[in-house]
Amino acid sequence: MKVSVLLPVYNGEKFIELAVQSVLRQTHEDIEVIVVDDGSTDGTAEVLSRFSDDRLIVCRKKNEGLVTALNYGLKKCSGQYVARMDADDICDKNRIAEQVNYFIQNKDVDILCTDVYVIDECGRLIGEQLQYGFDNKMLWEMFWLCRGTKPIIHPSVMVRKKVFDDLGGYRDYNCAEDKDLWIRALVSFRFRRLNKKLLYYRMSKGGISRNKQAEQFVSGILSMTNHVILAESGEDLYLTRPNILLAYKQALIIDYDRELKPGLIFFESLKDFYRGRRLFEGLVFVLLKPTYLLWALPTYGRYRKKKFFERFIARLRLGLVN
Repeated sequence: MKVSVLLPVYNGEKFIELAVQSVLRQTHEDIEVIVVDDGSTDGTAEVLSRFSDDRLIVCRKKNEGLVTALNYGLKKCSGQYVARMDADDICDKNRIAEQVNYFIQNKDVDILCTDVYVIDECGRLIGEQLQYGFDNKMLWEMFWLCRGTKPIIHPSVMVRKKVFDDLGGYRDYNCAEDKDLWIRALVSFRFRRLNKKLLYYRMSKGGISRNKQAEQFVSGILSMTNHVILAESGEDLYLTRPNILLAYKQALIIDYDRELKPGLIFFESLKDFYRGRRLFEGLVFVLLKPTYLLWALPTYGRYRKKKFFERFIARLRLGLVN
């Protein structure tokens, strides 16, 4: 069964060679690797030109952002399945084979993610992300009740091509295009997680997850709110009144910076101390910031985010009425 591996890249010369090599060395050989170079200005194109494998298809285009690159690449995908991959991650050699085999044995599953190893910029193992009992119900609770951590690591996902065809690809929720896709897919498609660590997921200092955390969180809130409004009224604000979402986005970022950002930065810093085995430094860090002590409890952060989300939905509903 043919698998299209979709890999967008922008100025990824540092890690793109390792990423592509890990895909081309898969034990499942019936693949095509669609690399969309979104107008890179570094040495990405030169690195990609060194590969001579016919299964690698490099598409170069002007820089228009990640969502445009993903949707451009989707149009080039001819496989029955589409596997996502990022330009700084590394696949286990059996990743594609394991996911294809799971789909063959579970024909009712449409979207399959995996557990992952977490590595730093130097490729050192700094953790892992596991999730047992993962299904649509758990995913819904993670999104709407703010339970757990990031439920799906996007570059670990393999999807039946029909999912993208039916949903129309990605939408431009800046830094949260994946979350929006999963929210829309929850209505009609079945999610599962393969409890095998088949991806080395790189936590880069320049990655979206750290540098644009506010943008990512706020965009996710907008997508979730739009889904609630769609379920209640049948109106998809993303399509009918995107200016309303944009106007509220600016207010949301201000509220996020004031209410959530300091506490979330505190919690992420504690996790970094733990991963780096710098426990004494972590203790000193906590003692110097006693006002944020409650944020050391994961449940407190989830509670604050849930209340933040609920207040915003109420505000948007009131704004639409008026």
